[in-house]
Amino acid sequence: MKKRTYKNFAIGQSTVEAAISLLFFCIFIAITMQLLWLLLAQQMLQATTLSASRFAAKSNVDLVGMNLLIQNRVRAIPGIELHIPKIKRLRPTDEDIKELGIYYSDSKGYRLPAEFSEVSLSLLNRAEQEKYLQVRVLQMEIIYCFSLRVPLAATLIKQVTKYSENDIYCQLQQRAKPMLPIRTRATIPLENDLWIENRS
Repeated sequence: MKKRTYKNFAIGQSTVEAAISLLFFCIFIAITMQLLWLLLAQQMLQATTLSASRFAAKSNVDLVGMNLLIQNRVRAIPGIELHIPKIKRLRPTDEDIKELGIYYSDSKGYRLPAEFSEVSLSLLNRAEQEKYLQVRVLQMEIIYCFSLRVPLAATLIKQVTKYSENDIYCQLQQRAKPMLPIRTRATIPLENDLWIENRS
């Protein structure tokens, strides 16, 4: 009788161990699938950001045109939910444009020429020359929110990822699935003059 009891106990224990192992295996597969999905989306969004930055370098950072270009490109990403991306010009800053640009009193704005005069450049010291050239490189950042669709993995990934202001932006999109911000950047030389309004 005791032998049968021990045998039943051993069978029950191995069943529990197998169930726990299967659970962990399923979690591992789910997380792997979601991470690979995220990697695919990130790579496609990086290519989209590069195209949008090239457009921005020609169009004085036309946000409407950039949004249309981005929406057309991201439709090809599996599982993406369309929304308005968060677009930011990182470089040159408004302060750089005001410092090195040309002010027009009639339009109350500053223009940063895409081309520069070698004569004007020769009048600057080494540090000023480097900054003069650096501000003619446009750096754009785009935040797009990606829906985490794999069950269980979505919850675990959201708990592990660092909370930031971009998470707040993604939460405001009000989607059924939890959303993770994907940040991409691209740097492109200016092809046309860059204008900003004088808000001060």
